[in-house]
Order: sequence, then C-alpha cells, then structure tokens
Amino acid sequence: MAERSLAYRAILAVLAVGALAAAVFGAYGLYTVLTGGTTDGSVTVDVLGEYDCEEFGADPEVAHNSSYGVDRTLLSGSVIDSFEASDSEGGLRLEFAVDGGVLGASAARPDGTELPVSQLEDEDRVVVELPDRSPVRVWIDSVSEEATVTRTQLDVCPP
Repeated sequence: MAERSLAYRAILAVLAVGALAAAVFGAYGLYTVLTGGTTDGSVTVDVLGEYDCEEFGADPEVAHNSSYGVDRTLLSGSVIDSFEASDSEGGLRLEFAVDGGVLGASAARPDGTELPVSQLEDEDRVVVELPDRSPVRVWIDSVSEEATVTRTQLDVCPP
C-alpha cells in the first residue's frame, strides 16, 4: 500500500513540474506574440552592409504622412528582403525590396531636407534617388500577411 501511495505522489510531482514548465513557456510565448517579436532587442540584421551608418548625426522627423497606425518600429532591416545601390547620373539609386506590402515610404537628409521616393507597387520595392553620396534616413512602412504594420527606419551612409 505504501508503494502505491509513493508511486501516486511521484506521478503527481512529475505532472506538477510539467504543468509549471508549460505555464512558463506559454507565458513567454504569449509575451513574444503580444510584443511583436523576441524579447532580445539586440537582434540586428545587416542588410545595408557597407552602406550602414556608424553615426547619423541627426534625428529628422518622418517625412511622410500616414492615415494608419504603426504597430511597431524597427531600427534594423529585418523586414527588408534585399538592398541594392547603383550609380545614377552623378548620384546614387537605392532600392529596397520589402517583405510584405509597402504602405508608404520617405527619405530625408540629416538636416530634414526631404528626398524623392518612388514605390514600385507590383514588386513591393521602394526606390530613393540621391543627387549625391550624402547620408540619408529612409522610412518604409509595410504590412505583413498577419496585418502587422511595421515602420522600418534605416540610416544609409554611402561609402
């Protein structure tokens, strides 16, 4: 009889530990989903390569207006599928391919001067034409399949 009682207690202890572990992992998963990503904010994606800025030196305001709410703002290129830079008529052409649909985009110099931005809607691409190789801040608003609106802010410093 004592063996059965001990066996039941062991089984209940294992079930209690399993339930506690499930509750901890569930709470972590719920937190991750509600905050829109992992809890580690140090995760970065180096999409710009040599065009990434060490220091931008200013903080201009977003240069485009939006009638939608932004769910999250990223200072990394985690929703950028690809980045290409090419020379164009004395300046530089920056092209960003976005994961998801592009809602809006803008670009500005450190002094706040706005630069022209075009959206290629068929391909979810954003193109910024720079007249020279001065630094620029680019904002791209995109929407994921889960309807999460993300504003990506990238500081581009051409070499």
